[in-house]
Parts: sequence; structure tokens; C-alpha cells
Amino acid sequence: LGSHRARCVSAELLARYDLILTMEAGQAEALRIEFPGEARKVQLFSVAAGSGGDVADPIGQPPEVYQALAAEIEALIAQGFDRLCQLALTCGSAAG
Repeated sequence: LGSHRARCVSAELLARYDLILTMEAGQAEALRIEFPGEARKVQLFSVAAGSGGDVADPIGQPPEVYQALAAEIEALIAQGFDRLCQLALTCGSAAG
């Protein structure tokens, strides 16, 4: 992750991916409104993993909060891995 950098979202960027996961419902809604051609690929991460609700942004919190959030994300991935893979296949195949 050391080389990861934030970048502006564009239709071209979103078109490269089969599944776009957001951490907050407001993010998903904003992407669907701004990029309606990619809306079918935008999913709330927790819902896509079979749970529900926003994943809290830990910015400015102590390391323990980041560690707890990492554990929550790992659990969501483990719980919803098959569903996430199926969504990626379904959304990707709908593109072409």
C-alpha cells in the first residue's frame, strides 16, 4: 500500500473494473449519480459481502481503531468472499 495514491474518479477509471466497492452508502450513491453508465458495478462493500451498513472511516483515530476496522474488513471479506467473487463476475459479464 505504500505506493497507493488517491486519484480522481473518472468514467475511464471506473470502466477498467468489474466491481467497484465503496465503504459508505453515500459514496456509492454519488458514484451511481455521477457515472450512471457504471452504476451497475457500484456496490456498498458490506452489503456486497452479505452484511450491511457503512464501514466507518477511522481517520484521526488511535491505532486500536484502525486495527479493529482491519479485523472488521477481514471478517467481511472472509464471510462474503464467494458472494464478492460472484458479483465481480456478474457485473463484469454485464459490461460486454
